[in-house]
Amino acid sequence: MITKLFGELPLSDKFKSDTVLNVVSLGLFGLTGLVLSFLISKFYNPGVLGIFNINFALLIILSQIAGGGIHYFSLVKVAELQGDKNAQLKLISSSLLSVLLVAGIITLLLFLIRNWFSFLYDHQHTTFTIIFILPGIFFLAVNKVLLSYFNALQKMKIFALANIIRAVTIFAGFSVFLSMELSGEILIVLFSLSELLVFITFIWIIREIFTSLSLTVDQFKSNLLYGVKALSGSIFFDANTKVDIIMLGLMVSDREVGLYSLPALMIEGFHQLPIVLRNMINPKLTRIIRHQTRSDLVEFISTGKSLVYKFLMPIGIFTIPLLYLAIKILNINEEYYLSLYPLLILLAGSLVSVGYQPFIMVLNQAGKPFQQSIIYFLVFIFNVIMNAVLIPWLSYIGAAIATSLSFILIVILLKIYCRRFLLIKI
Repeated sequence: MITKLFGELPLSDKFKSDTVLNVVSLGLFGLTGLVLSFLISKFYNPGVLGIFNINFALLIILSQIAGGGIHYFSLVKVAELQGDKNAQLKLISSSLLSVLLVAGIITLLLFLIRNWFSFLYDHQHTTFTIIFILPGIFFLAVNKVLLSYFNALQKMKIFALANIIRAVTIFAGFSVFLSMELSGEILIVLFSLSELLVFITFIWIIREIFTSLSLTVDQFKSNLLYGVKALSGSIFFDANTKVDIIMLGLMVSDREVGLYSLPALMIEGFHQLPIVLRNMINPKLTRIIRHQTRSDLVEFISTGKSLVYKFLMPIGIFTIPLLYLAIKILNINEEYYLSLYPLLILLAGSLVSVGYQPFIMVLNQAGKPFQQSIIYFLVFIFNVIMNAVLIPWLSYIGAAIATSLSFILIVILLKIYCRRFLLIKI
């Protein structure tokens, strides 16, 4: 399917084969995440799934802050230095040292203020689970910089390897949890462990970097200044996918968060498919913008968008019977049939936006991270306001409506900003 999807685009055979490999590996990772959520639903109560997803939301959002947005700098700059390996190694070494410094400071600070997050949970004793996400925050922030280097070089097989490591680690770890009857409240530690193993693997692959490790004050400033510009938007982008979980944690019980979490995880898993394509397309967008015409860019986006809609919409629709059958076949708590309602709502907005998702970072790749950040900020504010209004009234149904509308809003804003700042109509 994926080979057909890009068969009509001007991409190399290596790109297409790497795409297939990444989709397969991401499918394994996504399947593991989906199976994990179903297993939590089966072996633990909805409150445990709620706690797990609150912790996962914190992991995603706080890792963005810890990374300082430096991975956006390395993604763009390494792609611009195509063909000059020494310059690329020098750049990624400075980015790696920069993120190690920034992530280390932020993670230490988060450890010191860890009790501030207690308001997100029903019970005070569950606050201790924050400790188990801190290593994940640090290593995920660092891994994003290393992944940006491989992304810019289009070494997508390494992306696949990272997803396989994550999948195997999480699945094997959950089996240990069940066999040893460990508390489900600390399941989030599996993600921290998986990021540690990915980091060790990346460092081994890129070990030649140790011959050129260096960081000057000017290099650190360049990394951080560009990163902070992009970070202001990327935080809002990632937070936008977790606003619903965080605000549900603030306003309703862990049980209700759990009932919402299952469909939310399924939609997030579905969104991993366009994310794979986005990671592979971003460097291509940079080269088209730098070296080709606006009409080439419009044609590339238009063709890809149509094909993504064609192939991914049926997959999205399949999540509805998948959830129903999983609950029935796995004999999961019948309460989870209520999760079908938010799934339908989330899926509606997701299907509207899915064709644009692989191209959503076109402004950043065009050297306009501030404008990209404004889009993410506006969508984030809209999502927060809508969740704040609807959750007290409709609980997790309100969260689903707010999040679904935010998916649609990002498409509207992307079209407006591309027309204004890139002078293209997408």
